[in-house]
Amino acid sequence: MNSLPKISVCVPASRHTTLGPLIDSILKQTLEEWELLVIGQGKNSEIKPACERIAKGDTRVSYIHSERIGTSAARNAGIAVAKSQIVAFIDDDCEADKRWLETAYQHFENDPTVDAIFGSVIAPEGSNAHFLSLCPQVMVQDAVYDTKTDPQNPPFGFGFIGCNALIRRHIFEHVGLFDEYLGPGTEFPAAEDTDFLFRLESHGTRLRSSKDVIVYHTNGMRSGLANSLKHTRNYATGNGGLAGKLTLQSDPRGGIWMRSTVGELTKISAPGKVLGWLLRTLYFLKAYGRCRKRYDVEMGLLVLK
Repeated sequence: MNSLPKISVCVPASRHTTLGPLIDSILKQTLEEWELLVIGQGKNSEIKPACERIAKGDTRVSYIHSERIGTSAARNAGIAVAKSQIVAFIDDDCEADKRWLETAYQHFENDPTVDAIFGSVIAPEGSNAHFLSLCPQVMVQDAVYDTKTDPQNPPFGFGFIGCNALIRRHIFEHVGLFDEYLGPGTEFPAAEDTDFLFRLESHGTRLRSSKDVIVYHTNGMRSGLANSLKHTRNYATGNGGLAGKLTLQSDPRGGIWMRSTVGELTKISAPGKVLGWLLRTLYFLKAYGRCRKRYDVEMGLLVLK
């Protein structure tokens, strides 16, 4: 095995109960030259011992503690110590397909001009079959998105999600890190990956999505009324915060996003769906206004006024 890993895998961890399937899936990868950085956050004292117990002494697995809570902060802490020139991101409620790293690495090898690769996140079968049961998933196709030649216009089939992303490390030197005021665990608990994609676009990067780079959302189920409402609130608040950030940057997409969110009411034909629209819109607008009032943008990142 080479002294340096081919890929550094970063996992923001806020709970210990789902780490077993995730770490086991990395230990079983067909590509063996990796390091796994589990970044614990918050006051859950069980994360570190759980990580060490599951790793069973495998020195490729390391635990890091982030004093700042939030998925973006944890990812940034992993980037800071990653040894590889390729950094992969997966969440603590997921499992990786056994060929996840090998397939992605081969894509990078085959096309050195590709700066980042995004794959599919697949929900367990039947998890989205009921009204109050959902599990986020993204199904991508094989597509190359050259943001230098056609920015803000991804080709058909291109998709992205932050919990299945592999990025060349040098890209962070140009684009910057993840915005630590966006994403789970923050005031605006979503949209950190969309924000990062927008910044990738603005720097003219070459991106690929691949249906064969697969992660399973094994423990991503949200069930019941309370969890469904929380999911709605988090995504609407995160998207509203990002729209506010775009407006602070004089990017017209912020205002367009805000107006289209309000305008969705005209497209609703079933009266029962009006309440859902109202909740999403209220959360979005509150976050949009709060971001514009409380924050500025410096070097592409939100900062408190």
